[in-house]
Parts: sequence; structure tokens; C-alpha cells
Amino acid sequence: MTKYKINDCLDTMTYMGYMDTMAKICGVLGISKNTFHNYRKLDIDARRDIPYKIVCKIELFFKIPFGTLKNYEINLDPVEARPPKKRKPKLSVSTQVTRPSKSKHLKSKKIENTM
Repeated sequence: MTKYKINDCLDTMTYMGYMDTMAKICGVLGISKNTFHNYRKLDIDARRDIPYKIVCKIELFFKIPFGTLKNYEINLDPVEARPPKKRKPKLSVSTQVTRPSKSKHLKSKKIENTM
């Protein structure tokens, strides 16, 4: 099963309509033909996704309502139902580790090596 219903939109067209669409859609979307074919073949379990802007353009191109191109449901808890994040406490000034500068140490080695 594919992630988006692009193939379903193309399957409803006549042969000439399909050929005309395939010739125009890549220019309208601003993507290559190979990228468009990759978008058509996206598996529903794929981690990759089509950028939202491109999805909106495809929906406008095929004259379908917004949000109907996707072939899956998005399940997400509302913000109010999520537990608050636990933040790491910041280190106070007295507990921060300070490191000695290495510049004096390096200069003394250079002098020893040149003698």
C-alpha cells in the first residue's frame, strides 16, 4: 500500500489525460520526473515523506480537498494530555569544572625542543 493516493488520482484519467498530466506536473511542482515517481511509490511504512508544500500543490493540481491525498491516519495525543518534559538542572558556578589553559605549557615545550 502506498502512503499517498497519487496513483489513484492518475488511474481515473484517460490515456491522453494521463500523458498530459505527467508532462505538466513536474514543472508545476518544481521537481524532477524521477522524484515524482519516487513520491508515487512511497510505501506506507517508509520513513521518507513528501514535503507538505508539495502535497498541497498536488492536491490543488488534481482538484481534490486538502488532506485527502494521504492514505493513512495520523494518531497524536493533544498537547494537554502529554506529560511535561523533565529538564536537566543547570550546573551552578561552584560546581563547574575549570580547566587550566594549555598555552603556557605548549610554549615551554617549544623552547625546549629548539635548544
